[in-house]
Amino acid sequence: MCCLGIGLAVAQPTEFTGSFEQLQAAAQQQNKPFVVYFYGSGCSACQSLEAQTLADPGIGKALNDRFLYMRLNAQSLERQGFQLAGKYRVSLFPTLLIFAPDGSVANTLTGLQTPAMLTPELNQVAPPPAPPKPKPAPKPATSSTTTTRARATQHTGWWLVDVKPLPNRGYGVQVGVFASYETVLQEINRLGGHYDYSMAIRSEFLNGQAVYKLVFGPFPNETQARQFERKYETSEGRDAVVILMGE
Repeated sequence: MCCLGIGLAVAQPTEFTGSFEQLQAAAQQQNKPFVVYFYGSGCSACQSLEAQTLADPGIGKALNDRFLYMRLNAQSLERQGFQLAGKYRVSLFPTLLIFAPDGSVANTLTGLQTPAMLTPELNQVAPPPAPPKPKPAPKPATSSTTTTRARATQHTGWWLVDVKPLPNRGYGVQVGVFASYETVLQEINRLGGHYDYSMAIRSEFLNGQAVYKLVFGPFPNETQARQFERKYETSEGRDAVVILMGE
């Protein structure tokens, strides 16, 4: 009777192929932290780390995007694996050393690390980038704009408004899109007590249905609009977007 072992190839992070000294120089030049993975021959925990953790898409992306990565056999003289293991006191396998860009050791992880265990350790040294802000939806061609300095007395019933057409010029700060006109008036009522700026309502048709965009303005130039945009986002904790009201 005989047993056949079948090896399955798994994807691994992109490996730095130069020497350790070249790795240090590249990390300093690129201002990137780097990870050195020490493994041993016949180490079953090392095989599990490579098959389960280093092959994980999230771990691979983090290492490829935010780190440099080197894999060394700590029991071999090749590429100074044995010497570097001694220098950094690596005696158990697998061991992951996480270095800062200046070459100092930021963390040492010994033993089998799952993706859930390794991810926060990598994020602590090199946090992932913040997701980009969503782009505003394109404006349909059919539109009209009015401006109001409304001060509502109630949320339902009568509303006190002063409405007039607004020329297509200047800059505005869009703070919301609403499906009903009454919701727009409620938001004007809420914001009116906090900001001493004119508010405009832009009505448009989207997929055959009317929508209403609430915009502060017009501002005479983009600089003043940007200043108000930052003030609004800081105060309200919501995103706003500067628009050209002449479009």
